[in-house]
Amino acid sequence: MKTGTHPDPSTSPPTSPDEARKALLDAAFDLSLQEWMATRSQDRARTTPPAVLRPGLRSALAVAAALVLMAGFGVWLRRSGDHPPALGWLDPNGGQVAVLREDGAQILPRDRVPLQEGDRISTGTGLARIGLPEGSRLDLHPGTDLAVEAPVFRMRRGVIEADVRPRPDERPMVIRTPDAVATVRGTRFRLEVKAGESILDVAEGEVGFLRLRDHQELAVRTGERASTGPSAVYTSEDGRWRVSVYLADGEPSDDTAPD
Repeated sequence: MKTGTHPDPSTSPPTSPDEARKALLDAAFDLSLQEWMATRSQDRARTTPPAVLRPGLRSALAVAAALVLMAGFGVWLRRSGDHPPALGWLDPNGGQVAVLREDGAQILPRDRVPLQEGDRISTGTGLARIGLPEGSRLDLHPGTDLAVEAPVFRMRRGVIEADVRPRPDERPMVIRTPDAVATVRGTRFRLEVKAGESILDVAEGEVGFLRLRDHQELAVRTGERASTGPSAVYTSEDGRWRVSVYLADGEPSDDTAPD
């Protein structure tokens, strides 16, 4: 018995005229479809213009890119230590010096640190200098407690020696103690705060010195000293504050605050 392979129906020649005609039509259709698709792809590549953003979308993307650039520049500025701090800086000079931030963080600086609003500086056994952008400086002696509340400094105790550059009348430096307010517009002075007394010595210029218990004010000038302690006498005759002001040679002179 003879055996053989069966032909594949998909490749075997048509067995009738109808099948032959159908196969020819299918082949012609497939070839035409392939040629049409190839021609369409070539035409599209030749005629399609490059993608162009609509004007509104282009402007929006440009603004977004500018904002991202500005934000990055702002972060760089905040991180950069080259620009001068807004409130000034603190230079420790040996001994124990601490800076307490408003958020409760404590810094024990060994080098210059920028000052922030609300900083409280305490010099235990150390010395420190506060420098301000316009060139003024405040030297803090050991045992001084000073808070930065720009444009006011609050001094609780200790001793400071200051060299303050001239300032506009509307923007003085103000140092507030528990019992006095010193208003400074450009001068050199020493201020000491101890229990129940604030003592001001003016080396150059003039400092306004306000006693808080009765809001009487005195102008303290070059070579003079004023105190809110027992040496200050209130006279009931004219209703003004008369203070013993000591000159450089130690001789007292009376000065009367203006009305």
